[in-house]
Amino acid sequence: MKHRLARFSLLIFITVTHLLLTSTLLSQTPRPFPEFRWLDYSGKPVSSKNLAGSPIIVLFSPTFKNWQLKQQIKQLEKIYQLLAAEKTLCFLATNQFPQKVISNIPFLFVANPNELSQKLNLPSKFAIAIVGRDGNLDLITHRRQSGQRVLDIIRNSFASQQALRRP
Repeated sequence: MKHRLARFSLLIFITVTHLLLTSTLLSQTPRPFPEFRWLDYSGKPVSSKNLAGSPIIVLFSPTFKNWQLKQQIKQLEKIYQLLAAEKTLCFLATNQFPQKVISNIPFLFVANPNELSQKLNLPSKFAIAIVGRDGNLDLITHRRQSGQRVLDIIRNSFASQQALRRP
């Protein structure tokens, strides 16, 4: 009787483990970036579902005058042509919208920055999020990142590596 119970328990354990591993390995985006709304150039909110297939950089800051935000923008400006070649979209998630952003990067604005920050459990300070072509959250941190590091993360995302693999 004890042997049957032990075998049955082992069988259940193996089955559950197999199901968990299979579902984890088959999932396309292990850390999906939450859906958000952004403002197009006419000021109308648009869903982020329309951005599938493009890498995304989102800069979070309570105000546009944040020193870390300005330093991160300077890092991104250095490599913007390379980011544009990757078809990267850059977003600002700030509570105070500036009249204009003096930068060579055409930033788009998140329509609901507080809601997006809450979904990601971010405190009200600077943060950068990088989302790959597959919609996976590849990086989220409160530290400024060098331009090269940002470019490396975008170029080496799972979707990019999968496209380069042999069949």
